[in-house]
Amino acid sequence: MSFKLPPNTVGQIQRLILRWPKDPIRPESVSVQRYLQSRLEPPRPQSSSDSSLTSYIASFFSRPKPQSQSAASLQPPLLSQENIKVLQSFLDNKYHKAYPLRQNVRYPASMPQHYDRLIKEFDEAAHRSAFARLSRRIGGSVRLK
Repeated sequence: MSFKLPPNTVGQIQRLILRWPKDPIRPESVSVQRYLQSRLEPPRPQSSSDSSLTSYIASFFSRPKPQSQSAASLQPPLLSQENIKVLQSFLDNKYHKAYPLRQNVRYPASMPQHYDRLIKEFDEAAHRSAFARLSRRIGGSVRLK
């Protein structure tokens, strides 16, 4: 069974990859762009020497697999048109427009600036050096009176 996506689906996924905002906090290895890119690439076959050693080691740590595995089960799941439409609606802020956040939820009376500070902290944390992270951690645990 070959790994083929319809051309219009490939184009839609590529547009999603280009338009999806980069998350500076999330590691690149688990980014949405990486996931979408993996849906475009065919699965990589393992080398024969690597495969036998890997399967031998894995046999000690995993439950026995059923013998009736087909080639289709080894392929990554494809994105359906419904999945692509949902991702596109996230990019277009469809749900934010349809279900706006009330002001008393966004700015609670007990701490009106809480979410603004949280967003600011995430933005700053993405560009903070290792030394700055360590100094903030130590500074947060030591309080001078």
